Amino acid sequence: MDWNSAVSLRPSVVPVPSSHLIVGRGDVYGDWATKSRLPHGTAAIREHLRDVDNVPLLVSLYTDATPSTIDEMFVVFQEYHESVLCVGCGFRSTNAQLFRRADVAISMGGVPGGLHLTGTAAPFATDAAAGLSPRDIAFNEALVGLFCAFRLGAAADGRVVSLAILTDIVKESRRLLGCFYQCVSLGTTILITVALCVVLPHLFPLPVASTRGRWSLADTLWVLWVILPLLVLPLLVTPADAGLLGRCPRKNVFKPNEHNAFRSGRALVLRCLSTVLLCLYVHARCLASLLLRLPDVVTACRQPAGQPPPVASAGAEWWAILACSEHFALLRQGHREVSACYWVAHDLLLVSLALCWTVQSSSLRHRTATLREESPLRNVAWVVGGVCLVAGQTLHFVIRGLNNVGSAGLWVIGWDVWLIVVGVAPWVGLALAEYAKRLDAEVLNRHARFRRLEFATRLGMHSPK
Repeated sequence: MDWNSAVSLRPSVVPVPSSHLIVGRGDVYGDWATKSRLPHGTAAIREHLRDVDNVPLLVSLYTDATPSTIDEMFVVFQEYHESVLCVGCGFRSTNAQLFRRADVAISMGGVPGGLHLTGTAAPFATDAAAGLSPRDIAFNEALVGLFCAFRLGAAADGRVVSLAILTDIVKESRRLLGCFYQCVSLGTTILITVALCVVLPHLFPLPVASTRGRWSLADTLWVLWVILPLLVLPLLVTPADAGLLGRCPRKNVFKPNEHNAFRSGRALVLRCLSTVLLCLYVHARCLASLLLRLPDVVTACRQPAGQPPPVASAGAEWWAILACSEHFALLRQGHREVSACYWVAHDLLLVSLALCWTVQSSSLRHRTATLREESPLRNVAWVVGGVCLVAGQTLHFVIRGLNNVGSAGLWVIGWDVWLIVVGVAPWVGLALAEYAKRLDAEVLNRHARFRRLEFATRLGMHSPK
């Protein structure tokens, strides 16, 4: 037996019980207990954790465990921000306090080995004179397992549920926790994108100044009540990736090197800024194309001498239209055709944002796995939600566009606008999101390897410190 392979919860001043001695081999247990460098008893464990290192929390075996010492060790784990999972027999009343102390408790139903029920009266095949019926046993297990998150009982045919189900429970819990983090990431990305769409037009005068005042409360409610649920909630049912259980989990203690504000800010900038700039360009370019077909706007934007401003190209022409404040004055006066142009441009902005968010959300289903490693088509709920969102937003744009500017007005919109909406903005955002994920994955994988190396190193023959 290696010296540091286990920790005894019995204080060293307490003599070794005779039941622990191996007949014919002497006091092998006492020899191990003497040579072991790890502490004995919860009081010595606390002192070791405070003054030396955390090796007593890394071993996989604790000896001399009694209900009282187990309860004390649970407290030690929780004092050092560890999550305690307790699995015990629901038949033993002494486990009730342990179930209550643990963060997550699982009760195993059924009668312990050596005690089996016979007949309808169900007496025990032991020296006990009293007999218990299955209902009595179920009532006892219900009382003991009051603080248990799961109660695994025997099946209807008498088969006992295997403990292997705990692996599935842990895997599902870790999957759901990771999906929740990804939901928060996607929701934060969408909300910051909306905030930038509202703020940036007030910081940069041209050409995006034309978007000022067009984002309404209805648009915000549409994002919060429709877009967010359709894209964020399906991430909760994302299937687990292949290497989920192989990764060493992160401890419940804050470490600055694992929570770097620069990495988080860099990821948000890469995911949000390009989407905002391209979508605002779509809005400005579409608005300029629609305003150029209105004689009132062209006339109002002419120079005082009655001549149009000199332009060298079509791009400079729509730039000059956006730089002119006369069409904005017509909008304030309630000019119907100018208002229609603004509404169509704003609806196209929402279509571009919805398409960008849908494509980017495919990259946020997993923290580190790329699209090649984990296909987004595995999440059927996400596919349905994304298709419904893009189709509904596009249908809304087409219907309102036909009512406001007609089919001729929609054909006026330049081909470069449609190219950016469909072929540039979503895929540029996706490429940047994947790049941000790769940078984040390098750091996270390095921390995961360090945690596993630290775990293996500190379980050597001697304490590292």
